[in-house]
Amino acid sequence: MRSLALATALVLMPTAEALACGGFFCNREFPIDQAGEEVVFGVDDKLGTVTTHVSIAYQGASEDFAWIVPVSEQPSLFASSDALFSALRSRTEPRFSLQYDYAGECNWDILYDDESALDPQADNDGVTGGVSVVAEEQVGPYDTVILQATSSAELLTWLNGAGYDLPNTLDSVLAPYVADGQYFVALKLSAGQDTGDLVPLGMTYRASAASVPIQLTSVAATPDMPLTVYVLGEHRAVPDNYLHVRINEAAIDWFSGGSNYRDVISQAADEAGGHGFATDFSGPTSQLVGAVLPTGYSRANLDGAADPFEWIETLMGLGLPPSAALLGVLEEAIPFPQALADQGLTPQNFYDCLRCYTEYVDTTTWDATAATDILEQDLIQGMRDAQALLDAYPRLTRMTSSLDAQEMTVDPMFVFNPDIGQDVPNQRYATLRWDCTNGEDWSRATRTLILSDGREIQLPSLEDTWASGGTEFDAMEDGGLTDPAAIVIEDLGVSGDGDMMFDYRDQAAEDAANFGQEGVGCGCNTAPGLGGGLLLGLLPLVLRRRD
Repeated sequence: MRSLALATALVLMPTAEALACGGFFCNREFPIDQAGEEVVFGVDDKLGTVTTHVSIAYQGASEDFAWIVPVSEQPSLFASSDALFSALRSRTEPRFSLQYDYAGECNWDILYDDESALDPQADNDGVTGGVSVVAEEQVGPYDTVILQATSSAELLTWLNGAGYDLPNTLDSVLAPYVADGQYFVALKLSAGQDTGDLVPLGMTYRASAASVPIQLTSVAATPDMPLTVYVLGEHRAVPDNYLHVRINEAAIDWFSGGSNYRDVISQAADEAGGHGFATDFSGPTSQLVGAVLPTGYSRANLDGAADPFEWIETLMGLGLPPSAALLGVLEEAIPFPQALADQGLTPQNFYDCLRCYTEYVDTTTWDATAATDILEQDLIQGMRDAQALLDAYPRLTRMTSSLDAQEMTVDPMFVFNPDIGQDVPNQRYATLRWDCTNGEDWSRATRTLILSDGREIQLPSLEDTWASGGTEFDAMEDGGLTDPAAIVIEDLGVSGDGDMMFDYRDQAAEDAANFGQEGVGCGCNTAPGLGGGLLLGLLPLVLRRRD
């Protein structure tokens, strides 16, 4: 049976070997876990056209690959660029930052008292040799771990024992951060990662609105499959025939940087009857100038390169992002020697340090102009067109949903609404306030989580949290603060403020005020059960009204 990459396909960021160097393929950005379907739309109301970019990823034999997507009219097809999706992900991915505020002077002496018996973590399973494992997860192609430690030496011992090859000379560098009680995030490439992303496909066709053919995807969908849509146009985009959800900030695990955001989106979409989108970001595209094609790129500098070494070093200096497409260009312009492959080296090793392998590089037939022609044709033109797409529209909106196969019954459509708030930042903040007005030890101080909507949630002290064997988020979850995932569910359209379908804001404020009081926070969930229940009956009415 042929494998189908249906409609819009499973997306993974291009994966390259993690190398200790400053070349193309060393990871330069914080890795963003992006799995699911991604589509970029540019909607030109004046011309009545829609330009669509679809990111496609596939693993398997090339002869088994097939890709299909329905379009309203015959499109003109073109190759898009991985760099478009990389740029949009990195600039619009929701990020959750917990800020710290201290009332009074906390007693931090416990951090430096090796004989103190006040650290309840000493007997926890997560602590080994003075190192506390706060969280572990796979993020994209990486295995990640978040740690705290009582000494830099113990931290390095733990990391090296876990397969993170770090020099012991880092001891003195890490020591001040350990003393400051900071967390440590470590990552390494997951075993067996060899994802080969295909070049995204672009299409332009006549249409009046952006739509994702999700019904076709249902035959190959994974459970709770993420769907991310980027819409470029004159105003903020909204779902037209799906509901819009606003995320309950108390459902976000702020203590792990919002690592559960995908789960919150999935639950919120279920609460909207399986047909709901949240807005991750909306803002002006002026923030995206040079996002895909760096403004410093010029082929003139490349054409004058005297040899392959100067050419590739000049190319590195232009700021092009690493990608499978770039690797393909380099392999054509400067062939990877078979002799190095026989020694177990990879193309990434070779191109990241070309001068390390001088004797393997043929300079006798070097033609800088021909090499740059390959670069322009196979990579730069696609990046130039993608950048032009971003530059052609004043606003970008990113929306995310999560659907199971049985929920893929209606193709979501997106329209522009100039009447609602236009800016939705992707950077979200909450504040953790420590009350040390009486000089309390930091581990015993009262703490309050303050959300952006003004809710204040009194949390147990660190000492009580450790004693419980759980986390701050566990306490909030047990107390019913994390439900529902959608604090607002609304029906938006091309104008006006839309219709309010569900509003839990007042009750959420009351829940937060009562949390931590006697008899509250018992693990009882006072929120109504919305998943697949309350709103499933409302959705057909919404869809019929818009037919």
